[in-house]
Amino acid sequence: MQKEFPVFTTTSGLNNKVDPTRISDTDLAVALNVDLDDSGRISRRKNFTTTGCVLDAKGLYSNGSRGLFIYSTYLYLLYPDFNYRVLASGLSALSRLRCCTVNGVIYFVTGYGNGKVTSDVAGDWTGEDYVGPTTFRKFQDPPTGHLVCYFAGRMWIAQDSTLWFSEPFAFSWFDYARGFVSFSSRLRMIVAVDDGLFVSTEDCVYFLQGNNPYEMAQVKVHDYPVIEGTDLNAPGGQLAGGENTRQVAMWTSTRSICAGFSGGAVKELSEAKLTYPEGSFGSAAFLNNTYYVLINK
Repeated sequence: MQKEFPVFTTTSGLNNKVDPTRISDTDLAVALNVDLDDSGRISRRKNFTTTGCVLDAKGLYSNGSRGLFIYSTYLYLLYPDFNYRVLASGLSALSRLRCCTVNGVIYFVTGYGNGKVTSDVAGDWTGEDYVGPTTFRKFQDPPTGHLVCYFAGRMWIAQDSTLWFSEPFAFSWFDYARGFVSFSSRLRMIVAVDDGLFVSTEDCVYFLQGNNPYEMAQVKVHDYPVIEGTDLNAPGGQLAGGENTRQVAMWTSTRSICAGFSGGAVKELSEAKLTYPEGSFGSAAFLNNTYYVLINK
């Protein structure tokens, strides 16, 4: 006697918040090493190939043409062919690398020091002598911070619970007397969109709207803090709701994977079906229209 078997042709994704015996026909109770496309088609995830870089790297950063990472107490430059070399030594063993690239220069912070990489050479990120109209203001070197971001012609550095901003297009000049925004707890994220900054404390996420830091409106937009290290920018056209923006923010909060849009709107992308360990730190990448996140328990 001929038997008929249902063919699983499409899925809406993983659902680990519902008992596996009660999930819908299109949900997955388990998904291991598979990818889903926009149509819900399942395919086996491509495997990994060992590169020439065999160091136990941490804090890996790439701007598309150059990469940086920390190994032991050294800062390394990583080339597209996976060759690498030492750029700087003497870093703290507790350093966590965060970077941004502006006009081909990589600016980085580690929580214990700052620096920049110009033409594949590492140097100090320090101020130069002031040149301009007479002023009573005093400009100093960038503060030692743990997060860094470029927005609206300024460099933004998080140092514990303080968000510092540089002078316009003068990334090494900081006014410690007035060039900052204070928050109630340590900052976990600074990520820019077209018209403002998403900033996470240890309690929640705020949106600072506007281009002038002295006039920015500060609005609480999400009740759950970010898992530090999981934030990034994604091209606006590659995420539903971001078609009319140059870039959107993505991060993993203690509740859900989230997307942040211009104007401060936040969309939870996974809360309905996905639960995961909260974790103390993480990392993320956006590749081929996909957000990848790793959470360190």
